[in-house]
Amino acid sequence: MEENQKKVPAKRIQLVDVLLERKGSQLFSGRCVRSPEDVPNIIRDFIGDSDREKFVVLGLSTKNEPQLLQVCTQVPSMHQLCIRGKE
Repeated sequence: MEENQKKVPAKRIQLVDVLLERKGSQLFSGRCVRSPEDVPNIIRDFIGDSDREKFVVLGLSTKNEPQLLQVCTQVPSMHQLCIRGKE
């Protein structure tokens, strides 16, 4: 390392866990999701009149029955969000 360069201190990164915790439940009039149009109806009831953009995951069973709803992010100043699906 050259004498003119200052050593930059290391950045501390917080380590966190995300735990699945039941917050309540909501009724869905149909037993399963039959078309893509069913999904916004389910999520709209869950989100309500939110004043922020949200990324919501709707977990389905192998029979297309809704199992869980989770808000993954809720950032008021989100300009770009990259989401990649994995199997």
